[in-house]
Amino acid sequence: MKKKGFTLIELLAVIVILAIIALIIAPTISKVITGVKKSAALESAREYVSSVEKYMVLQRLDTNMMQLEGNNTYQVSNDGAKAASLNDIIDVSGTRPTGGYVQMENNKISKIKLKINGFTIRCGETVDTCRVDEGIKFVDIAAGGDRMIALDEDGNLWAWGDNDRNLSNLGDVDKSVTPVMLENNLKFKKIAAGSGAAFAIDENDNLYAWGINNFGQFGEGGRPASNGATIHQVKNDTKFKDVSVDDHTLALDINGGLWVSGNNSWGGLGIGTSGSRTSITSFIRIKEDTTFASVKTGPFQSLAIDSDGNLWAWGAARTGCSADLYSPYQVGAGTKFVFTSGLNGIAYAIDVDGNLYEFFSSCDGPAKSSLTKIADGTKFVDVTYGESNYTSDNFTLALDVDGNIWAWGRNAYGQLGNGTTKTVSNPTMLQLDAKFVKVEVGKDISVAIDTNGNLWTWGRNNYGQLGNGTTENNTVPTKIEIDD
Repeated sequence: MKKKGFTLIELLAVIVILAIIALIIAPTISKVITGVKKSAALESAREYVSSVEKYMVLQRLDTNMMQLEGNNTYQVSNDGAKAASLNDIIDVSGTRPTGGYVQMENNKISKIKLKINGFTIRCGETVDTCRVDEGIKFVDIAAGGDRMIALDEDGNLWAWGDNDRNLSNLGDVDKSVTPVMLENNLKFKKIAAGSGAAFAIDENDNLYAWGINNFGQFGEGGRPASNGATIHQVKNDTKFKDVSVDDHTLALDINGGLWVSGNNSWGGLGIGTSGSRTSITSFIRIKEDTTFASVKTGPFQSLAIDSDGNLWAWGAARTGCSADLYSPYQVGAGTKFVFTSGLNGIAYAIDVDGNLYEFFSSCDGPAKSSLTKIADGTKFVDVTYGESNYTSDNFTLALDVDGNIWAWGRNAYGQLGNGTTKTVSNPTMLQLDAKFVKVEVGKDISVAIDTNGNLWTWGRNNYGQLGNGTTENNTVPTKIEIDD
């Protein structure tokens, strides 16, 4: 006679199977719930906007923008005067926005941004244009001294930090403490920033420049006025795929040809000589027998990886060196590389297997540029070497294959992100909740992009270069809230 019911082992097996199934379908259920919440928030926003539209028609408020405050009234932003209360319409179907604004033009709504039920809702002129905003997602960042630029997934440029002489194209302000989208009709896919000049490559492979051209970095001949130039195309007879800039510029055309322009005081142009009198203000091509895949500039030197993965370097940290250093020479022959970064005669490179190396150039000649493997046992995908207030004491960030950030070097402003201002001698992994896809450094400042496209910053903040709305330094990586 068979025994009825389940044995304990069978019950445990069923529980395990159900648990596995729950784990598998949990993400799907979560997405469905999130979708339902978004739909509800969007519908509430549409009802709210419809009520606002009716209210605006009745009141005919003549203002450019009204800002929703914590007390759920609207405030005229240009003179601070209170507008009529909207308390009679803010509670629509049980929904009360917790923040946002209504932008008006000619007594008509032109733009609305509302925070409802944990989501940000954006609307244009009509209710039908309302959408749930997932937030600005960034894909690239570049640091030029005390100013930052970033590129979002839609190809828009953003800038913040130092705007001396309008070098960041932010207009008549000396700085911006939050990221500002630069208005233009162009879409970009690659950016680079130096201490004065900045570059971007658009979706059609055209090269654009803006900022300060004091050393002829733009490569368009001459050195214009010291005030920051607006975004404009340079070398319009050539298509480009990569660019890097400091006091001099390296640009790669779509065929891998290497073009240079700018300061050559330390032989960074790779033309076999050095000295300020040998600087060049119009792009010329060098090493025409080699096809390159990527380039990187830094004060005093240049780096490049060719299409075969070979690493090249030139330039020196001081004048009077052997002429051999002023033309491209190979480093680490026999090893294939995918990424490099450096300045002041010190550089880093990552090989095809993810190993990270450090190497030096000196006045003793190229033979002294030997590779030293560091953080052995960890595989890396990105490395960036930054300056510390123009001293010889610098710092490094690296990103491993699992999205963890490693930091070491000088830390006077907390740019290592470990919560202190103490120098760290060896590569040390930061203990962070987020995972990252990109790291970059400026002058005592660090910035990173996480896997969700969010910007994180830490370090020095005297010009608002952290983008967090303040000018206070921060020793801990902190996500920037973008509010456009």
